[in-house]
Amino acid sequence: MRHNENVSVAFSARRVVEEFSHRLARCYLRFRHVFRNAYSFDLDWQKMSPLVLRLEETFQMLEKALNDFLK
Repeated sequence: MRHNENVSVAFSARRVVEEFSHRLARCYLRFRHVFRNAYSFDLDWQKMSPLVLRLEETFQMLEKALNDFLK
């Protein structure tokens, strides 16, 4: 893949994620960062629970956005 093709694919993938929900994706990325870099006693269920409880719904939304993009 040439550089221009890489940029085009990266831009297209970014558009899909933005359509999915940029803000929601950022929440999960922050969660991932904290989870990977924190000790288990630093994790706070009150802060994590909204993301954990919506994970299946979020995945389905992302899957739909990706499938729509690939059509």
